[in-house]
Amino acid sequence: MKWFLNLKIGLKLSLVITLVMLISFSFLGLYAYFTAQSLLTTNINMFYSSSAQEAAKQIRHIFNIELTKIESIAARPEIKTMDWECSGECPQTRSRKNRFYEIEYNRS
Repeated sequence: MKWFLNLKIGLKLSLVITLVMLISFSFLGLYAYFTAQSLLTTNINMFYSSSAQEAAKQIRHIFNIELTKIESIAARPEIKTMDWECSGECPQTRSRKNRFYEIEYNRS
């Protein structure tokens, strides 16, 4: 500490001002970093949440379309009147044409 007291007043002021600026800029940089990190995390979470909701809506829409197709196949008179051995081929043939779902019938 004795070396600091022996310095000229101009050099002392320069060192003190440099130290104060370094400390203040460090705190300002840390504040900016944590604020930006928080905002980015919030924005990314909102983006992924909205993307997941949009994907869920699309999947629900596709599922409803396919469910309607399956119900229309099941509502056909030839399906309603036939026994299992004969009616099993028609929905399986239709599902291969649609190439979206593979309809599986469980004999329970």
